Amino acid sequence: MVSLVNVPRIIDYNIVEKLATIQCTDYEIAYAIGYSKRGFTKRKKNDEELVLALEKGRSGGQISLRRAQFAAAIEGRNPAMLIWLGKQMLHQSDHAAEKQADQGQGSALREAMVELTKLSWPTVDGVEVDDDDV
Repeated sequence: MVSLVNVPRIIDYNIVEKLATIQCTDYEIAYAIGYSKRGFTKRKKNDEELVLALEKGRSGGQISLRRAQFAAAIEGRNPAMLIWLGKQMLHQSDHAAEKQADQGQGSALREAMVELTKLSWPTVDGVEVDDDDV
């Protein structure tokens, strides 16, 4: 009698790639293809084709998200959901200037921002502005 304990299951890498494209977690993909989380993790360590399918799918999904963000920006649609997805999936943030300042690259920008906060509304660049002029 032949034991099937150590016979690796056949994986449809196209399905893995499609699930990774929509940013499914490893656990979700494992469940979809009939693996336990632990079994899937073990399989990833020894199956280069599986790892490549995951990487290709996830990268493709991120590219699609960037494309949708760009299209939404150009077409003027409400980008709230795309912004949220960008933050969650692409690690984007609203604080690019702060990041640069934290990394020591934005000292001039930080100084300019501090100076701008010192200005009051009626005075901009040392020029008095009347409410009627605005």
